[in-house]
Amino acid sequence: MNDIIFRNKVEMRNFAYHESTGMKEETVKAAVATFLRTQGYTVAVGKERERGPDMRATREALNLIVESKGEGSRPEMFNNYFLSAIGEIIQRRSMQAAEYGIALPAHSKFVRLVGDLDDLLVRSQLRLNFYLVQKDGSQVGFLKYDIR
Repeated sequence: MNDIIFRNKVEMRNFAYHESTGMKEETVKAAVATFLRTQGYTVAVGKERERGPDMRATREALNLIVESKGEGSRPEMFNNYFLSAIGEIIQRRSMQAAEYGIALPAHSKFVRLVGDLDDLLVRSQLRLNFYLVQKDGSQVGFLKYDIR
């Protein structure tokens, strides 16, 4: 797997794909779990339709909570899934993780939504990272909360 750690949002936008693939949440979770393991994390992946975070990862003293979404079957579902993931992260703030993440397909609609977030208010305050999975699931792009 040849993963990418984005240095800026331009790299993130260049990583996006444009055609829908129907990528499922389970594909996103599997790719991101593999990425996190290569970064030295121990990862626990929640089962499909299980309550709680989709992934919990630990590395040394760092705790990470990740929510995942797949592509929807209709265009408006991209916005709904994106907002749902942010809401789930806000609800999980009581879990006292050091960082939080949202894992999504790298579809251009999701990438645009990530790029449109207010960095200071949303990403930095929530310590919210983004993991974007390429259309075939073979590559993960990572945007850390403190990258502009």
